[in-house]
Amino acid sequence: MEDNAFICQPSKDAMGLTPSEITLGRSTEENYLEKSGKNSKLRQTFVISSILVIFLFFINLTPFSYADLISTIPVGTFPYGITYGTAYGNGNVYVALLGGNSVSVISDMTNSVIATIPVGTSPYGVVYGNGNIYVTNYGSGTVSVISSVTNSVVATVPVGTSPSGIAFGNGNVYVANYDSNSVSVISSMTNSVVATIPVGKSPSGIAYGNGNVYTTNFDNNTVSVISSMTNSVVATVPVGMNPIGIAYGNGNVYVTNYGSGTVSVISSVTNSVVATIPVGKSPLGVAYGIGNVYVANYDSSSVSIISSLTQSVVSTTSVGTNPSWIAFDSNNGYVYVSFIYGGSVSVLNGVVQPSITPTIISPPSISITSPSNGAIINSDSLTVSGTVSNSTAIKSMQITLDGVTSFQTSGTTWSVLITALTSGAHTITATVTDINGNTGTSSVTITVNTPLTISITSPTNGALLDTNTVMVSGTASGSNIQSVQVSIDGGTANQASGTTSWSFLTSPLTYGAHTITAIVTDSSGKTASSSVTITVNTPLTISITSPTNGALLDTNTVMVSGTASGSNIQSVQVSI
Repeated sequence: MEDNAFICQPSKDAMGLTPSEITLGRSTEENYLEKSGKNSKLRQTFVISSILVIFLFFINLTPFSYADLISTIPVGTFPYGITYGTAYGNGNVYVALLGGNSVSVISDMTNSVIATIPVGTSPYGVVYGNGNIYVTNYGSGTVSVISSVTNSVVATVPVGTSPSGIAFGNGNVYVANYDSNSVSVISSMTNSVVATIPVGKSPSGIAYGNGNVYTTNFDNNTVSVISSMTNSVVATVPVGMNPIGIAYGNGNVYVTNYGSGTVSVISSVTNSVVATIPVGKSPLGVAYGIGNVYVANYDSSSVSIISSLTQSVVSTTSVGTNPSWIAFDSNNGYVYVSFIYGGSVSVLNGVVQPSITPTIISPPSISITSPSNGAIINSDSLTVSGTVSNSTAIKSMQITLDGVTSFQTSGTTWSVLITALTSGAHTITATVTDINGNTGTSSVTITVNTPLTISITSPTNGALLDTNTVMVSGTASGSNIQSVQVSIDGGTANQASGTTSWSFLTSPLTYGAHTITAIVTDSSGKTASSSVTITVNTPLTISITSPTNGALLDTNTVMVSGTASGSNIQSVQVSI
């Protein structure tokens, strides 16, 4: 669930608000609703609503017809923006008090206020993220950063003019600046603005999901889609009249159209409207939880519950007067609704809803069909293939080798070529992720036997040698080499010294041509060989048999004789 979103102000004069309208506040209590130009009527409405609440209290009635009302919590003056600690699970609900310049902290265990924290002027939006609570101060042009541990303000960040909606995602805080027509990006690590993004006119609500930021442009009837990677607008989606509230869930973006009485459903994959759902009058706040979308209908005094599976209203619950903003608590399954004129927050049972079947989203699955687990591969390259089964859109598919090298792929039937495999065991893992963050994995283990090779580096092929003993040397490669042997002229193979780098000294060879063969053998018995041909030249020798050395002769002519041996003797000469 991604409910890190808060939606804010309806509009200025363009809304044509009734006496039950809600607008942006100013610096004093009696001017909180001056943008509509109907302060007098609104104050009258507030007085009448207060009298009605007091009357109902004293006659022991409740202004709700909803059977699963858990409790009503007094919080302070003009409660507006509301959020829960979301998946971080700190167990608290935070309410911005527009008229009290503070934030009330509600424990979802006791459903009672456990702290009230002073912030800036006219706090509107509130969101939880990275251990802190972030509050937009509409009248101060700032964001207050509250520690969820100490419940105290630890930083104040200047942003644009009239900050309203606020969302957390990707380690950043995103702020819709209503009167600056921009979105400020705050780093949650430094609590400073790192980017300012121009958007449409009067950005109000803002939400994060699927790697993007979505903001409603109240006076443009559009939603701007911002990439959280580039901090730039990548799409603008037309929606209904006066879009204000926005929430992300189940791969879709839900937008309340205040002036149309509808909710637009935007696919986060295609960034286009896939459904328009009629709800109550003047829908304002919206939240997602357990497969449902909860909408506060400001002028219908009701909450619409939309099934995200069928994209239709499955229940409408009557609540108090002018429900404003709404949050879902994933910790207890409760829905928290703020009432700007009631000074309270009502807690509804969001799980037990008649005729609602929570959406069950099956995670995607992925399988590797080739190679099979335990396969032995006799090559240094391999094509890995498989299939994917999914119920929602796929965001990414990744194949990793030994948890390090990564390959991207796509399609329900996929394949990836892996090259330069080294010898030995390897683990191939395929991972698929859908747009909701659900993942599926599959792994196989293979063993690569690099092809056996052997070469004789000395002597070279065709060499003429003047010695009858030869030092033969060379190299070999492959998986699990067991031995290297050398044979002469096809005779007995003798063990060489070494494997990947080896040598062998021959016995004395006869004169003439010889074939030297080197054979490498691996652990599975496979062999490879290499041969060279050499020629051993018979050494030239000559001897004088007569006269003998040192002989004394009685004649002045001498017959010199002797013998010579060797290959290809051409001549014998004698010198005196």
